[in-house]
Amino acid sequence: MAGKGTTIKEALQKWEEKMGVKASESKEVKIFGQIPPIEKMDASLSTLASCEKLSLSTNCIEKIANLNGLKNLKILSLGRNNIKSLTGLEAVGDTLEELWISYNNIEKLKGINVLKRLKVLYMSNNQVKDSNEFGKLIVLDVFKTKYKQLLNKFIIIIYSMHHMKTILLSTTVQRDDRHVAGKGTTIKEALQKWEEKMGVKASESKEVKIFGQIPPIEKMDASLSTLASCEKLSLSTNCIEKIANLNGLKNLKILSLGRNNIKSLTGLEAVGDTLEELWISYNNIEKLKGINVLKRLKVLYMSNNQVKDSNEFGKLADLPVLEELVFVGNPLEEKETAEGTYRDNVAKKLPKLKKLDGVPVIREEAEDEGDS
Repeated sequence: MAGKGTTIKEALQKWEEKMGVKASESKEVKIFGQIPPIEKMDASLSTLASCEKLSLSTNCIEKIANLNGLKNLKILSLGRNNIKSLTGLEAVGDTLEELWISYNNIEKLKGINVLKRLKVLYMSNNQVKDSNEFGKLIVLDVFKTKYKQLLNKFIIIIYSMHHMKTILLSTTVQRDDRHVAGKGTTIKEALQKWEEKMGVKASESKEVKIFGQIPPIEKMDASLSTLASCEKLSLSTNCIEKIANLNGLKNLKILSLGRNNIKSLTGLEAVGDTLEELWISYNNIEKLKGINVLKRLKVLYMSNNQVKDSNEFGKLADLPVLEELVFVGNPLEEKETAEGTYRDNVAKKLPKLKKLDGVPVIREEAEDEGDS
């Protein structure tokens, strides 16, 4: 677990096994959300000559690369990665019609000009601050049409893009104010959509999935109290900042909150007697205050947060039945891994832990007993 991600080749193999088709012959290929995440767009992408829609979202990709072989690509999904630049799109400049690249770290729009056929650009929640950068979108052919045609043909959904809000309000998709006025999807709205899709009542369901909403959920509001039967709840890949309103979930065993903007573990008290698994990787958690209430917690996935202090990590010792922990990608893990002390330190602080970052914990005590 030294930061080795899933390769494109490995991800494609898994996708082929799951789908029962060859990726090289498929028009749509989905290799998003790999565990461990994809870190590089490597040369294996060149095998996807037939692909028209490629999803690589929710990974840890830092650079757009190796698109040369995708001669028919029309839709490219790269949301929720670590991409900082739009360079690397030249190879699909003559075919790409939609680029989905929200939730990255893009500040400059250099490189966007090559996309001569681009009709749809989703790039919410990036780091564009300069209006001159936004102006680079005008070089796209579709912007050379009249203003009325622009509204109909080119959709830019930019949600909470800091300094860009006023520009969007005056020049783009005013037809759906949820995307420009900071209004997220409510829990009630998300549950209604889920019920329509699944054909069941959320209030009677043991598993409810309302992850990845567009626009994203911002608040865990009181509508969650209707989920009295829910044992597994997924709210991942939204913009939630605070854990709240879990009081009505009397049977909750698994809570998925990965890839949000959560900074604190307070708010878990209501599920302290039932929760067995907490999935909360890719957030902004630095302190572990509040974790102690989870007396039945067996599994904790909290990779890629901001825990730096070993004293904070020590609070995990308050979890009496914790068996599995994923902690890779926190500053403390990176520091101790570099020093060669990480796994030994964890084993000492969490004597009941059986698996750390996907690898079984081997203890010296157990080895000594086996030799005696």
